[in-house]
Amino acid sequence: MTLLIGDVHGKWHMMNRVVSNTTQDVVCVGDVGIGFTGKKDPVMPSNFKFIRGNHDNPEIISKQPGFLGDYGMTKYGFFVVGGADSIDKDLRTPGIDWWSNEQMSYTEMAKCREAYNEAKPDIVVSHEAPFFLHGILHAASVTLRPSYKSLGEPRGNSTAFLLDTLFLDHRPKMWYFGHWHTSLTFRQFGITFRCIDELETVEV
Repeated sequence: MTLLIGDVHGKWHMMNRVVSNTTQDVVCVGDVGIGFTGKKDPVMPSNFKFIRGNHDNPEIISKQPGFLGDYGMTKYGFFVVGGADSIDKDLRTPGIDWWSNEQMSYTEMAKCREAYNEAKPDIVVSHEAPFFLHGILHAASVTLRPSYKSLGEPRGNSTAFLLDTLFLDHRPKMWYFGHWHTSLTFRQFGITFRCIDELETVEV
């Protein structure tokens, strides 16, 4: 079994509490917060692994030992897809808390799709969710956190559209993701989708 943990957002002490209490690897679904705060990042525990979200500096996180890559099959038996769009990027500062390459390039996305179709995984772990789920996720998020209404309705982004394409190419049995700051499990088209809340843990 592998333990997934939701967005960490730089809350290192809370992340370490989870990681130090297990001998198994803990995989974060993105938004670790690496390079995001402008402060020196801590040395990550050896059993802490991660993909990147939109709240991670792409250049810094890619050099970390625990980085699983932006896409591909892992030794844990699931396919990962990193990156996402910051809906509030207009309020952020480039190079400080927002990066123009927070999502994969179209070339990288094409390679991701090729790898996905070759792997045909039973389990997907991504930071973002497929766009066709955004209506459900937005409604759930706003119910739990009414302040999210100010961010407006879902607009879609290249990562979410890529995930739609992967879904159409091949339907896995399980799909885990973070980004939406909500704990929610539901089924659509015969697939179980699991949104993992910030610092929430789920066994896979």
